Amino acid sequence: MAHGFCFSWEPGLVRLHVVSDIATGIAYYAIAFAMLYYAYKRRGITYYGMLISFAAFILACGTTHFFAAYTIYDPAYWQEGYVKAFTAVISIASAIYFIPQIPKVLTMPSLAKSLDENRELNTQLTRTVQALQESNALNQSIIDSSTDCIKFLDPEGRLQYMSPEGQRRLGIKNLDEFLNMPYENFWHGKDRDAARAAVANARQGHQGSFEGYCPTQDGTPKWWEVIVTPVKGADGNPEKLLAVLRDITEHKSMEENLHKQTLQLEEELAERQMAQESLQEQAAMLEEEVEERRKTEEALQRSEDTVKNKLRAILEPEGDIGALELSEIIDCEMLQSMLEDFYRITGMLGAVLDVSGKVLVAVGWQDICTKFHRCHPDTLKNCIESDINLTNGVPVGTFKHYRCKNNLWDMVTPLVVGGKHVGNVFIGQFFYEDEVPDVELFREQARRYGFDEAEYLAALDRVPRFSREAADAGMKFYAKLTSMVSSLSFSSIKVSRMLNERIHLEEQLRQSQKMEAVGQLAGGVAHDFNNILQVISGYGNMLKMDGKLDDRQQGEIDHILAASEKAAQLTKGLLAFSRKQVMALAPVNLNDIIENVKKFLARIIGEDIQLKTITCENRLKIYADWGQIEQVLINLATNARDAMRKGGLLTIETGFQTVEASTDHESGRAEPGCYAVMTVSDTGIGMDKETCKRIFEPFYTTKEIGKGTGLGMAIVYGIVKQHNGFIDVYSEPGQGTTFRIYLPIHGIEQSGLEETIAPVAPPRGGTETILVAEDDVDVRNLVVSLLTRFGYDVIQAVDGQDVVDKFTEHGDRVAMILMDMIMPKKNGKEAYEEIVLLKPDVKVLYSSGYTADFILNRGVSGEDIELIMKPVQPMELLRRIREILDR
Repeated sequence: MAHGFCFSWEPGLVRLHVVSDIATGIAYYAIAFAMLYYAYKRRGITYYGMLISFAAFILACGTTHFFAAYTIYDPAYWQEGYVKAFTAVISIASAIYFIPQIPKVLTMPSLAKSLDENRELNTQLTRTVQALQESNALNQSIIDSSTDCIKFLDPEGRLQYMSPEGQRRLGIKNLDEFLNMPYENFWHGKDRDAARAAVANARQGHQGSFEGYCPTQDGTPKWWEVIVTPVKGADGNPEKLLAVLRDITEHKSMEENLHKQTLQLEEELAERQMAQESLQEQAAMLEEEVEERRKTEEALQRSEDTVKNKLRAILEPEGDIGALELSEIIDCEMLQSMLEDFYRITGMLGAVLDVSGKVLVAVGWQDICTKFHRCHPDTLKNCIESDINLTNGVPVGTFKHYRCKNNLWDMVTPLVVGGKHVGNVFIGQFFYEDEVPDVELFREQARRYGFDEAEYLAALDRVPRFSREAADAGMKFYAKLTSMVSSLSFSSIKVSRMLNERIHLEEQLRQSQKMEAVGQLAGGVAHDFNNILQVISGYGNMLKMDGKLDDRQQGEIDHILAASEKAAQLTKGLLAFSRKQVMALAPVNLNDIIENVKKFLARIIGEDIQLKTITCENRLKIYADWGQIEQVLINLATNARDAMRKGGLLTIETGFQTVEASTDHESGRAEPGCYAVMTVSDTGIGMDKETCKRIFEPFYTTKEIGKGTGLGMAIVYGIVKQHNGFIDVYSEPGQGTTFRIYLPIHGIEQSGLEETIAPVAPPRGGTETILVAEDDVDVRNLVVSLLTRFGYDVIQAVDGQDVVDKFTEHGDRVAMILMDMIMPKKNGKEAYEEIVLLKPDVKVLYSSGYTADFILNRGVSGEDIELIMKPVQPMELLRRIREILDR
């Protein structure tokens, strides 16, 4: 029966119960669901379990109220009972769970305190939010003001943000087009792989970096240094990635330029090394050339001494005939013919030997000698001793029998000329017919000296046999022949001595011929030698112009240049001595020459010798070749140094003197006139009068072999004579030496009137086209390198015909021709004669390393031509070229 019967179905009462139960049930359900929702959202709170159990209890209670309203109309009391039983169970369970939690709940702060704490938390939260906002603003300000390109990527590496400066640097006008783009897509080639690897490292919590190329949107090249860093969240995992890109384009450009400069420097260093090696090779060649010259000079000196000794032996009454070679006294060819005729008639073998045992004439040599006794060192020694000593004590015109150590016979007579024993005449070796050779003795000889016994005995059987009468008769013939030869030879010597006076008259001619020989020697090597010096000096000066050399390298270049200049001056000195050098005569002040060269003189004489210069107060103008006068001073200073082995004083003084009348001096005749006088004095060992008379002779030297050439003073003599001057020499042993050089003067000016000499400006370059004609490849390469370095355009020609062809092809743009005077196919003058037909006003500068007479013999002369002699300094060559071009 429905529960409504209990209320007698009174409508008002039924409604009251139904509405109340339903409203209560709904309220219970609302509270329960609210608690469950709160518990769901706050799963981590302390009383999560208690909320869940209490919500279940309230749901059960609400359900009982719903069933109470339901049973008013339907008697579902069992179901209601089950619900109430379930509610009871839930209630008991909740009570069991909830009651033990009461002490914990009591420990919770009061509501007011919780509110205070909440307010404090809200305040802190507000401050934190404000700090975060300020931090974000600061970070944004830093990002906005940074000159780097800053990007934020999501954990997958897709672009989420780019700083304004980054957008500006990359030329990005609409960032939206690039958002969410994978970061590696900004890069190309291998840089894309590097970007992908950097992002992967950052995603793993590490820092990634690389350098890459990423141009701007308009294609402007840009290089970037990139660092990708993870931005980690609360859980330690990357929430996003920070990419910072620094523009290193300028740095890369500088780095590339530095690399190019390094490569260029390496190339220059390699070229310099090649040039240095070339210089070293040239220097080695020069040293070899100098060594060959030295050996030649020594050989000439030895030959000169030998000839002088022989001439004295023949020509002077007290001359030692023993100093002569026997081959120079007798007619060896005639004696050889006579001995051969005598051998054919008599079968007697013979020989003529000098006192040293050297065989000059021989016929009928036996195998016993040529194949055995004169082949073994011990038996050869015995033979030579016999040859030298056999005639000891033998009178002239007689002979001597002699059994040699090999048990064969010799017969000998001395050869004497003018009382001097100069050689021997032999018959041998042989047996006498009346003797029986001891074969065992000869067997023992073969064994002792290692001869083949059978061959030795066979050679012994071929030894000739003579009767004692025949041997004596033959030797008497040789003795008379020897006596006749001796008399004839000595007679010839006496006749020669009688002609000695005539020979002395011809001495001057021989001296002149000797000078000519030296001139031929100097002229023969001048061209090639000057070309070599041109290359050494040219490249050396070009290296010196390089400002990148350190002090040590500059010093080494200075040594090379000094050596090449010394060699050039030596060549000029030889040519001046032989009068084959082109004299560059010009008005110069003698005092200026001394001031210019004294530093060099101080270096060559050494620190233990003091150099003192006393120059005239007046300017001494002479018409001279500056370099040749310097060479005179260098040679005199070198001789003075060698004369002052323990140090001393070298004084150079200038003045002027008037010569009233013609006078004779050691170095020639002085004509009347006014002369500039240069006095060079030393405190050395001095010289005797005989030496003073000979010091200007070519090849005459008082130094040891290898220490002097005998040409230094001869060169001084030649230079002074070419300047129409003369030399006075005064010296005594132990008192030093004084040279006075007299040079014709062309004017004397007071020092107060002396002009101020402006410093020489460095030569200017140009852009004109120059046709360079040079057959020597090394010299041509040097000149081309020099002219190109100073801005000129260069066309090269290798010979005379080639320069004509090149000018025919390029004549319209050729401003000037620099042409070697002597070349294959056509010389410079011949080439010029063809070129001038094409362009009459063509400008030409000739160069040459040949001697003056050689050039003149080729028809090149006249003051209207421009000629520069090799070796020429690069700066001087550039000045001459510029002068000619600017006319």
